[in-house]
Amino acid sequence: MLDDFVSLRCTSSFSLFLGDQLVAQQGELIERIDSNTEAALGNIGEAHSQISRYQRTISGNRGLIVKTFAVLFFVIIVYGTLVR
Repeated sequence: MLDDFVSLRCTSSFSLFLGDQLVAQQGELIERIDSNTEAALGNIGEAHSQISRYQRTISGNRGLIVKTFAVLFFVIIVYGTLVR
């Protein structure tokens, strides 16, 4: 009977140790998830600023592209009428 009690006591102590270890591992996991989430949020903010800059660059070049095609179209029309 004493052996059963000692065995039960050792098993419950071991279970408590494993439970504490599991809680500590979960705490570390939560901290890593939190730090990864914060890093992802920073990356999203940086990506948004880069996309905004790129969009402004494209919008600034749009007028130049339209003017270039207009001049090219005009030259083709003039050349086409003069060659006839």
